[in-house]
Amino acid sequence: MIPNVGFGQDQKQEVEKKIQAAEMPESALSLLKPYLKTATRIKYYKETDIDHESYECKLKFEGLRFSIEFEPQGRLEDIEVLVSIENVASEAHDKILEYLQQFRRFRVRRVQLQFKPDSTTDARFIDEIVKARNLKSPNHEIVVDIKDESGWSTFEMLFDHSGVFLSQRMVIGRQTDNILYR
Repeated sequence: MIPNVGFGQDQKQEVEKKIQAAEMPESALSLLKPYLKTATRIKYYKETDIDHESYECKLKFEGLRFSIEFEPQGRLEDIEVLVSIENVASEAHDKILEYLQQFRRFRVRRVQLQFKPDSTTDARFIDEIVKARNLKSPNHEIVVDIKDESGWSTFEMLFDHSGVFLSQRMVIGRQTDNILYR
């Protein structure tokens, strides 16, 4: 039997609005400054969800696409790195695909390595992820379309560094309503 993936779970109704750099929290811009000189495709967004607000800088730095998200006060929330499902470490990759096999049909739309700040300063943490490429032990945030008896639905799923399922949220509205970093 296919589980009802939409029943009793969190929902994601995220809206990203493009903004100017001047609208970002000042402390966030200060943390980003060392990377902006050599980064490309720099874009800034204000992001609102059902009960959450944040600011985000999306940029390409040395070949990788980063999304660096901040709280309204300018504290770092997380860093995400866009990757393909094939570039996920093999142990995690296999467990994630095994988890998705329970569904009748699925399509992986986007995979990001997600890094939550640790006990170091925000500046040092950003430096470790963006410059030093210390990409060990990330979570995996996956946007996936799933088909069940009622049709297709989109979910954002979170897996830990080894591919163990942690959580999921149903995406409300069309995913293309949001500005995806490509």
